[in-house]
Amino acid sequence: MRIELVEELTEELSEAMATAVSDAVIASAARIEGRAKEKAPVDTGNLRNSIQHRQTGRFEAEVAAHAEYAAAVEFGTGVFSADPKANRQPIEIRPRQAKALYWPGAKHPVRRVRQLGQPPRPYMVPAAEEERQRFARALARALRETAGE
Repeated sequence: MRIELVEELTEELSEAMATAVSDAVIASAARIEGRAKEKAPVDTGNLRNSIQHRQTGRFEAEVAAHAEYAAAVEFGTGVFSADPKANRQPIEIRPRQAKALYWPGAKHPVRRVRQLGQPPRPYMVPAAEEERQRFARALARALRETAGE
């Protein structure tokens, strides 16, 4: 009889702890999303609005920016790229259909433009790094509360 009670109590405690961990993970992902949105550079608001979190497993969550250019903003492009796999060469821009490029303010049409790229403007990695210690403390607190300390 006593063994059954201990097993039952252990199962209940384990489930309560699992729920506490899951809740802590989701809360942490939501905080990362919020900080990343605060840190993201804003032109049209598309990048900021594309940042979302979602639960991917009982103890897993994902925070991602879904704008097509999100990685280019985070890590930079061209010679400024922080990505070790990136081609760190200047970016050459050529016309697709016309013979030359022209834009308002240009002195004359040009056949190509060499651009060094864009420097990184990190928003997601700093948001996640800021949350790292807070998550560890929140998780420990949730587990202590669940265990009844």
